[in-house]
Amino acid sequence: GNGDRDFVLGDGRVSAFSAGFLLDRRDIRIDPSRGTRASFTIEQGLNFLGGESSFTKTDLDLRAYTPIGKATIKGGQPKLVLAGRVVLGRSFQQLPTFEQYYIGGSD
Repeated sequence: GNGDRDFVLGDGRVSAFSAGFLLDRRDIRIDPSRGTRASFTIEQGLNFLGGESSFTKTDLDLRAYTPIGKATIKGGQPKLVLAGRVVLGRSFQQLPTFEQYYIGGSD
């Protein structure tokens, strides 16, 4: 039916609540050279608030930074930093197209 077409093309409306937790222990937020950052978010899509789908979606984002070598200026930032990131996501019902997980992303 027409509902299937809207689901595949990404049309529709989502009403959702979300909550999250962030632990940021990086030395400098904009350009870190050491430390960690961890975030967890849960989103609950609900039909009764005008949304067209009901779902639960969770996201975990872990990042770590460690300097390689020393800074060229005393007290300065190191020239080389090893950075790592792991992103995990899980949904518990069928997600609308525009809420689904894709490889890559904006961040």
